[in-house]
Amino acid sequence: MEENHRLLTKISKTSKFLKEMGLEVPSETAGRYTKLLLGIPFDKEAWDDISRGIFKSDYGGMIIEKDIPVFSYCAHHILPWFGQVHIGYIAHKKVLGISKFTRVVTYYSAGLTIQEDVTKVIADYFTTNISKDAIVIIEAIHTCKVARGVENPFSRSLTIDARGLYRSQDGPRLEFFHSVGFTRSQY
Repeated sequence: MEENHRLLTKISKTSKFLKEMGLEVPSETAGRYTKLLLGIPFDKEAWDDISRGIFKSDYGGMIIEKDIPVFSYCAHHILPWFGQVHIGYIAHKKVLGISKFTRVVTYYSAGLTIQEDVTKVIADYFTTNISKDAIVIIEAIHTCKVARGVENPFSRSLTIDARGLYRSQDGPRLEFFHSVGFTRSQY
């Protein structure tokens, strides 16, 4: 009952805010918008421990998971950004369970973020927990570029964080780019 009252109070405040901004919306719309905003924060402490998906392995090759969906909200405009993440690493006695790649992306893209930081923290996770040789690429569309400002619906933002051999040697980096379908003109 008290939770419902708090939600109704928040919806009322949202309605007043939107009205002050010159936007007359039905109360149902204010309610949906309030619930959207309340859903953005993410309790990262409550997330399942991703490290349970790390396994010992004698495999020593490259592992790539590509086209992992990412969805987040821009910390600058509170508008969605979304796209795909490509992650690669060279195994050194440890591997990450395949399903955990998506969990890592979801975990680190929760809340209000910027693409650059999400790219970095995913690379940090891999180099700290799995392999010193890791690479992360995020290619995303930012609705803040589509709906406001430059109003460019066609461009994608690309961020790349290469660590270890992916940074110091062309071979692994180029093999990764080729494997995820990037051509030289894209990197």
